Amino acid sequence: MTRRTALLLAAFASSTLNAPAFAHEVDEYVQAALISLERDHLDVQLRLVPGADVFSQVIARIDTNADGVISDAEKQAYARSVLHDLTLTLNGKPVNATIALVQFPSVDLMKDGLGEIHVGLRISIAKPGAREKFVLENHHQRGISAYLVNCLQPRDSELRIVSQHRSADQSRYELEYEITT
Repeated sequence: MTRRTALLLAAFASSTLNAPAFAHEVDEYVQAALISLERDHLDVQLRLVPGADVFSQVIARIDTNADGVISDAEKQAYARSVLHDLTLTLNGKPVNATIALVQFPSVDLMKDGLGEIHVGLRISIAKPGAREKFVLENHHQRGISAYLVNCLQPRDSELRIVSQHRSADQSRYELEYEITT
């Protein structure tokens, strides 16, 4: 190694060590949906993570009496508002979802951009056909949100994912699947 190469490597290492490290986005409300398929129902698990810079906008919709404490009633009301902001269809027809899970982190964790709100939804399918098309559209706090959505590989070998389509911002998701027997 020449002296010049050694000096360049040392300068590069020095500048790299002084560079700031970047974590996740703090100016977005990350909303990740994970879908699991069963023969008679779909489960949608929502992980909602407000970044520190948008925390005040999110908490204003949760802590409606502004007392700094999120009551059980406020948690349930917020889960219902999240569900209200979703459009769910199966084969072009609206479907209802029930709220199966609501979990909130501490306010301090959310304030720091580290807390995840969990809302679990269940969509019953009365008489599944051979091929189904499920669509999820998320309109919840659209101005500050970043959306992610995906589907787990079904555990039932007779359920097969045919296709998945997402809008560019992933606020709209289409899942086509089939039941092989």
